Formats: sequence, structure tokens, C-alpha cells
Amino acid sequence: LQWLLIYIAPALLIMGLAMQPGALLTKEKKFVQLALIGSGAVISGIIVSVFCAWLGWGVWSLVVKVYVEVIVTYMLTMFFSKNNCKIVKIKILKKYTRDLKFGLRNAWSRVIGSSIISSDKLILGIFFSTANLGGYSRSQQLAQMPNGMILSPLTSNILMYLHDIKEQKVNKLMSIIISIVALMAIPIVLIVTSGDVFLPLVLGEKWVEFGYLLQLLGVYGVARVFENICYIYGINEKKIRRHIYAVYGGIITIVIIPLMVLLVDNNLAVYTAVLSIGNALYWGFVLYYCLVSDYKDDKKQIRNGLLKVVFILLAPTALFFYFKQYLDPPPNILNIEYVLTILLIITVLVSTTIGVVAKNEIIQIYKKIKTYKNKRKLA
Repeated sequence: LQWLLIYIAPALLIMGLAMQPGALLTKEKKFVQLALIGSGAVISGIIVSVFCAWLGWGVWSLVVKVYVEVIVTYMLTMFFSKNNCKIVKIKILKKYTRDLKFGLRNAWSRVIGSSIISSDKLILGIFFSTANLGGYSRSQQLAQMPNGMILSPLTSNILMYLHDIKEQKVNKLMSIIISIVALMAIPIVLIVTSGDVFLPLVLGEKWVEFGYLLQLLGVYGVARVFENICYIYGINEKKIRRHIYAVYGGIITIVIIPLMVLLVDNNLAVYTAVLSIGNALYWGFVLYYCLVSDYKDDKKQIRNGLLKVVFILLAPTALFFYFKQYLDPPPNILNIEYVLTILLIITVLVSTTIGVVAKNEIIQIYKKIKTYKNKRKLA
């Protein structure tokens, strides 16, 4: 496998040669030609690889297939673009130095950010068994479900709303943040308090022993929510310096501190707890810093809004742990009545907390979004 990867790697360089003429075809909306390029490359690769396999080349026929596809893609792309691509001169590069620096910083921060996200699994793969790594990975995927299922569909609408309003007052932003957290409060509290029931319910009884990981990583799910709120508002690519600093801060909270804890105490639960809590605190601080930096005269309002966010998440969690001691778990942890009871209690606790703490903000943002949609329909 190692040698296969080494021999396939140069194909990426050949593929890069087709990017500029491919972008030119896309700009000129020559989608028929792009379709012919893609289909031609795939068909050529399949024919050649099957022929090589028939000759007895074995797995190396797949390597040949990769090279045939990238070479055919490059040749067809250059043919359809009529070789109009030119080497950029130094004078032109100097003219766009500022834009190039922005692009390089952005690309570098994304590379670092992508590496950081998967670094915890690399570390666990070194220190723990495959079974523990599998339990951790599955738990982390489930812990991020509230963020992926609720925040992602909202992101584009929120960005459009923030783009169109003339004055981004802090009360509008805080209403949006509180509303997002309120929408995700029930699944987050469910995962943190009852991950030991939720994980085997979704994946089966063989995952019961890893239920505690899902509970701990539920806090990591909160961190992901705070992180994405930051990217929506405060540290996107338009504010590249903040974006870079936030990525570098992630190196400390995701890689350095948890790794040091792991070297001192080789314990998966402790490592997961430090990673999750550290990330939640870090991204909460980043969100607070971004808001305070942009609205220096509204620190009190920002502080009160973020305290409401914390209260929406902590109060139902603490109350459920108190009531949980009075629940008698059945012998079979997958008992549907027990699961529904847990869900009902959490829903009531979260809904009551939101109604007491954030009722006004949610009603306010609901009315504004409704008015905003009506205006767009009229337009």
C-alpha cells in the first residue's frame, strides 16, 4: 500500500496542470466540453486498466488507471480550451500581491485546520487499540449530529440575513445566537446526559461499553456549535487574521494540551474529557472576544446573552442528572419505554428553561425572519 501511494502521488501534479484551463472552460460555461472531458477520462481509464489486469498486472492496473485518467483529462482540457492559458508574468503577480497573500493565508489556515480536526484520531491510533479508536470515532460523529443537522441548514439563511440588514446591532446577533443554541439544546442535553443509552440504541448493544465516550464528546459537540457560530459571524475568511489566530489556538486545545495529559495519564476518558471541555471553553471565549471586539460599548449585553446560552445548556443538564437518580433503568438498556421517558423529561426541562430565559429573543428573531422573508417575496 505504501508503494502504491508513492507511485500515485505524482498524478496530483499532472492533475494540477488541468486546473487553469478547466477553470477557463467553467468561466465560459462550456459544460458540454467539461462533460466530455470527465466521461472521456473515466472511459479511457477503465479500458486501459481492464486491459492491464487481463495482462496480469494485478493491483498496478489501478495505478495505470489513475495516470491515464489525469493525462487524458489534461489533454482534453487543453484541447477544448484551445491552449489559451498563459504563464503569469512577474509584473502581473506584483499587481495582485495583496490578493495572493490573502489566498495563501487562507489556504494555509485551511490546511492546518483540516489537519487539526483529524489529529485526535491519529493520536488515539498510536496510544490505544483499534476498538477504542472505533468507539471514539463513532461517538464523535454522533456528538456532532446537532451541529450538522441543525446548524448547517441554517447557515446560509443566517448569512443572507446578516448580509442584507443595514445595521448589525448586537441585540440582533445575540438573538440569532441564542435561537441557534435553543434549537440544538434538546439533542445536546440528550447526548451529554444519556449518551450511554443513545449510543447502543443507534449502533447496537456491542457499543454499550463506549457510551461514556459519547457523553463526554457531547461537550465537544457544544464546542463545534460555538465554533461554527464564530465562523458565521466573527472569524470567516473576510476576517483572515482572526481566522488564522483561531486555527492556531485550536492546535493548543485539540493537540498539545490533550496530548500532554495523555502522556501523563494514559486514560481514554481523561483525554476525551480534557479535549471536549477545553474546546468548549476555547470556542466560547473566541465567540465572546469577537463580539466584544466589534461592539465594545455593549459588553454587558453580550455577557448577559452568552450567560443565557450557557444557562440553556447547563440548567437542563444539571436538573436531569438530579432526576435521573430516581429513574430505575431496566435490565435491557434498550427498553423503548425507558428511552421515551428520558426524551420526555429532557424535552420538558429544555423547553421550560428556554421559555424562562430566552423567550423574548426567540420571538423577536422569529418575527424578523418572517418579515424578512415576506419582503423578499414582495421584491
